[in-house]
Amino acid sequence: MLVGKLTLFRFAACLLLTVVFITAMSSCKSGMKSALSENVRIDTLYLTEATSLADSIPGLVTGVSIINESVVLSLRKAEYAFAVFPLTFDSRFLLAGRHGRGPGEVLDVCSSSLIVEPEGFSFVDSYGKRHARLADGHISISSPEYSFMNDPAKNSFVELSTSFIDINTENETDEYVVYDKTLSMKSYTGRFPDWGSSDDALPQFLYMKFLSKLPGKDRFVAVYGHYPVIRICNSEGKPIREVYTYTDSFFGGISNVFYCCRPVANEDCILALSQGGVPNSDHPELHMFDWKGNLLKTFVFDRPVDNFSVSFDYGKIVAYSSSSPYLLYCADICFN
Repeated sequence: MLVGKLTLFRFAACLLLTVVFITAMSSCKSGMKSALSENVRIDTLYLTEATSLADSIPGLVTGVSIINESVVLSLRKAEYAFAVFPLTFDSRFLLAGRHGRGPGEVLDVCSSSLIVEPEGFSFVDSYGKRHARLADGHISISSPEYSFMNDPAKNSFVELSTSFIDINTENETDEYVVYDKTLSMKSYTGRFPDWGSSDDALPQFLYMKFLSKLPGKDRFVAVYGHYPVIRICNSEGKPIREVYTYTDSFFGGISNVFYCCRPVANEDCILALSQGGVPNSDHPELHMFDWKGNLLKTFVFDRPVDNFSVSFDYGKIVAYSSSSPYLLYCADICFN
């Protein structure tokens, strides 16, 4: 009789644990941490028109970067790769990096690869890594130190101390492709997540993401386009922290738009722009995380934008909307 009671008790305990487990799995993915907090401060960013580009810059703006005291727009379908404004927007822009395959020309610039340098910035295009020097009202661009050999265009390129890492669109197995410093050898690393159905889309597109590096460290953050997820990863693309946002139930998929462009980061925080799961949201949000994945603050924009950059030194944000392709917006921003 005692044995029967113990067996019944064990069965009931197992059933309870199973229900708890299933409930937990339905609310979020195993191992994920929620960034939700009632204590997170919410600020509204009131954007003002910084400049009208009119029809002076033909082409498509694919990236916004603040480089020292300049705003650099990365361009596609245009004669030049870059348009450079002063951060004060008090004078005209400069054009640099003529598109093409000839001497001194650039091809398929990866807009997320721009890195601030003392006299300008570095970037990666289909030829390799280059340097752009801004001086005396002119921009000069170097030849690549090392060149890629017959490789596709880069997607979200990050430079680490002994390698380069990029998101992988070449196969359905690994999230990242890693290049050595000479760009002559590459390998694949990091298995794709299993958040969505394999019927939704190929994993390269279902798990599209944007990367940004932790300055001075071999770590980077990946923010996902179709899922409300950020991952802080080591140099091999292995997640160290995995955080979901918005609700306490996990959702997403190819029709959702969450993090829509490259995040901006310094040693203290990560800023990531999200459409909240809705394409072309009228009120996108800027989420500020620390490098442990804690959500510190949320900014809400007062108009649609889908690309941005910030100056931590000057407390400025510059934003761009593809629905208003001839305007740049700016605002003061407080990171405290």
